[in-house]
Amino acid sequence: MNTGVAGYWLSSMNTLNSWAMDRPPLTLLERNPDAKILATPGLKPDGGEVTAAVNPTPAYGKFYVNANVDDDKLAKILEFFNYTIFGNGDKEIMAKLLFGEKDIDWKWDDTGEVPVKINKLNSGDKGTWSFSQFGQTEEVTKWVGEEELFQTGGKYWSASENGSWLKWQHRPYKADLANETGYEKISQSISGDLDAYVASYRTQAILGQIDVDDTWEDYLKELERIGYNTMMDELEAIPSIEEMIKEYTN
Repeated sequence: MNTGVAGYWLSSMNTLNSWAMDRPPLTLLERNPDAKILATPGLKPDGGEVTAAVNPTPAYGKFYVNANVDDDKLAKILEFFNYTIFGNGDKEIMAKLLFGEKDIDWKWDDTGEVPVKINKLNSGDKGTWSFSQFGQTEEVTKWVGEEELFQTGGKYWSASENGSWLKWQHRPYKADLANETGYEKISQSISGDLDAYVASYRTQAILGQIDVDDTWEDYLKELERIGYNTMMDELEAIPSIEEMIKEYTN
């Protein structure tokens, strides 16, 4: 992929939006506008349920404040956080943090609700995305995550649904937010070996160097030996993010 010729790139469909124009796979289109991008989603288990992923907070990753921070400083930290993520409730601030100068780099659409880009800035130009990239509201997610190319790739094929393209969905998302299990410790211990093995197997399968049907059982046995199943058992012991949200909102 990095040579601009061909390859595969592990990422979400979100990287098909224009904010990611300076990274793969969209960099391939800069070299060859006629290049084809094939999006390959995962498989829905037979009889399983596929639901939308939910992030635990509007911020990506984890947000920490030291215990010795006094209340006045904490208030200023949260005020800055509120400004970068929510624009203090002002949509125009949110749009400026993401897209640059109003009426120069972007303008409101006819409804006055959605920013329309005039210039396609790279991330970081004019300070864009410097802070706002670490979190966003549902409204901002639609601004930056539902462009035409994303929508085209954001569907998956289902032969069981009369051979139709269905809306792209994700597996339920879990996170050990309260550090109640051994998931993180096991993950840190095995992640190097696990990631290397999975990446190697995936690459060989894509290149046709191995037959997946013939090697799949051995692949699962090696994952078990490395400790993948033990790690996932720890993750399954905690509720989903959806369940956590319901607990605090009911």
